[in-house]
Amino acid sequence: MITSVKMCVLGVAMLGGTESDDLTGRWVGAWMLPGGDSRDLVLSVESVGKGRFVGRVVSLAGGIQPQPLPSLSIAGDVVRFEPAVGDGRLQFRGKRSEDGQSLSGTVTGGALASPGVFHLDHRPMVRTMPDHIVYGVDIPVTEDDLVPLTVHLRRRDDGWLGEVDFPESGVLGYPVDVQGTNGVLMLSLPSLAAGDPVALTMQPGEPMVTGLWGRGQRVRVVELQRDRSTPTRRPQVPVAPYSWRERSVQVESTGEPTLSGVLAMPLGAGPFPLAVLLGEADTDRNGTIDEHPLLLVLTKALTDAGIATLRLDDGGTDFVARRRGLRRWMEWVAEQPDIDARYVAMIGHGQGGSIAARHAAAFDEGVAAVVLLSSPGLPGRIIESTRLRSLLVQSDVDAKMIDDVITAYEAYLDYAIKSVHVDALRESAKTWLDAQRSALGLSGTTSAQEVQSAVDRAQDSTWRFWLSYDPRATMPRVRGVPIFAMQGDQDATFDAGDNLKALVDSASSRGVSIEPRLLPGVNHLLQPVGASPSHSSKRIRMTIAPSTLRSLLEWIKPQLIRNPTTIRTGPDTQ
Repeated sequence: MITSVKMCVLGVAMLGGTESDDLTGRWVGAWMLPGGDSRDLVLSVESVGKGRFVGRVVSLAGGIQPQPLPSLSIAGDVVRFEPAVGDGRLQFRGKRSEDGQSLSGTVTGGALASPGVFHLDHRPMVRTMPDHIVYGVDIPVTEDDLVPLTVHLRRRDDGWLGEVDFPESGVLGYPVDVQGTNGVLMLSLPSLAAGDPVALTMQPGEPMVTGLWGRGQRVRVVELQRDRSTPTRRPQVPVAPYSWRERSVQVESTGEPTLSGVLAMPLGAGPFPLAVLLGEADTDRNGTIDEHPLLLVLTKALTDAGIATLRLDDGGTDFVARRRGLRRWMEWVAEQPDIDARYVAMIGHGQGGSIAARHAAAFDEGVAAVVLLSSPGLPGRIIESTRLRSLLVQSDVDAKMIDDVITAYEAYLDYAIKSVHVDALRESAKTWLDAQRSALGLSGTTSAQEVQSAVDRAQDSTWRFWLSYDPRATMPRVRGVPIFAMQGDQDATFDAGDNLKALVDSASSRGVSIEPRLLPGVNHLLQPVGASPSHSSKRIRMTIAPSTLRSLLEWIKPQLIRNPTTIRTGPDTQ
């Protein structure tokens, strides 16, 4: 499927000779080079008045990416355009037939020994026709990749007209064959990846319709939304009204701050198993990072599976305060009649995972399972030092100079952990920054502002705790509670492989049950990014890789939804 072509502005041409709006519309057909196969060709021409036309061209099978036509020239019945193909250009020159409904001509180019030919037939633009209908859908082209597709349809006496847009690829208004039987339509969609067309079957009419997309034995069910002409920015994020019931809840205790959260319940009668969801540091109840509400997406997946969720308004940065709050929440959960307190899991992302593990280590009776999502397995001091070393290596710094910088940096980190006097901290920070500036070949001296920034960071209590907290000391104490640890191999926050290994080694040293899962092509937010991530999290449409969600559900459901006689319970619930 088309995934990498960029959108372009339209080219503009002036009409020479007799002005005629008959040129406007789609010109659909094929082109062929000597000895080659026939390839698709779509030319779009729109009139902008006063003899001015704008055009675009695309040939999916022929390597002509969607592009404007600044070279578009129209003189009477003769049309010329020169699309870019690779590093060169091809020249198309054609003439309209007497009835104006077809356009045929030759294809030439600097590298061609002899000319090719092309032929196009005229058809109207569906999107400009009155009473046409529009449906939007996200096509699952791979396990973790949804490509937005817009379908434009218009019914006529002799059948249906159709065209599709792949907005992310710049393919707009691509004509497709539509076959209709008893109101059910089958559209033949273009595909670059496999060559052969892919079928989309649907029955238009309702605001939401269910369709089938795919080829052969690989067919997926898709949901098409009427009048959705632009892609959904966050296709996985649920919108109200939700497919679950939820209510705001609070925990009040004398002398303690009031805790707030949201309890989401599956439809139907309880009591239900529960997953307490803990977000990364400094996030809201939905675990939102870069406009992605990770915990809200998890809530939909879990409630659809029959598991209630509790999302907490505790997304500060104070690790200890969040731990204390979680203990109070767990006491509250045990008293809820619509929650089966024997089947309570904790699912934490980042710092939330560390808090879940720490709680389970101290109070295992009320916890049936723990899931760690992108949670560190090493102390922050080691992670920070490793990250800086990696950056220096990428900058081609000499090995000896790297060692000198890291030695100075680790001394600064140790001073931060120990909360030494500010003067000693300032001197240590300057020593590190001077060494780093020298290693990178930067001119000038370290500014007082740079030093003060390092001092301020080292005095932040949350960062100091991150540096000193060692998950390897917690994991062996999570006795009798199964753990599922998931890390994306494209995590830019820390080395996923090293941290996952540290979690496994420390847990296994005392026989703690832990199942690790290194997720290929997934980042810290658990989004699909492929082998070479190039976009920020905010630019990625997917909130959680579907394969990651599926793995989580496959693991958590047997822990929470099973015969009560087989689940691990505390002494008061056996």
